[in-house]
Amino acid sequence: MSSSVWLYAFMPPDEKWQKMAKVYFACQEAKIEPPYEVQEYFEDGPPEPHGKEVALNGIAREYKAEMHWGMEIDVDKIPKDATMIRFYIAY
Repeated sequence: MSSSVWLYAFMPPDEKWQKMAKVYFACQEAKIEPPYEVQEYFEDGPPEPHGKEVALNGIAREYKAEMHWGMEIDVDKIPKDATMIRFYIAY
């Protein structure tokens, strides 16, 4: 079975996040698609309560050693406003 590891950072909800979330939830309630800009802002998913989700592509790399496999993150490249990092495995 194949699996992938995904890494995301979250910046706390700011004024722009609040406005985009209002549009997203209004569209959801009206049963219509949110505007492209809103979908793109939330990376095609619902607003995360932790704030803006940012994929850590390019700052994380695969780590392999004998009997070990994982990810390494260049901590100097984590967005400065990030308050949380999420790791998850998808099968």
